[in-house]
Amino acid sequence: DSGGPAELVEDGVTGRVCDPTPAALAAALQEVVRDAATAERMGRAAGAAAARLTWAATVRTLTS
Repeated sequence: DSGGPAELVEDGVTGRVCDPTPAALAAALQEVVRDAATAERMGRAAGAAAARLTWAATVRTLTS
């Protein structure tokens, strides 16, 4: 939960943001391993979010 991941990942929507500990990471990974529907939903949402990260969008953000 620091730097880029905290800004790029919407917890529970496009992935999981967790404390930087082995236990927290294991719990987040177990969630998606055990629940394929959640993994699929977050994967699709992350793909859609990544598709919006373009240079044109970045320029618009920085110049507005």
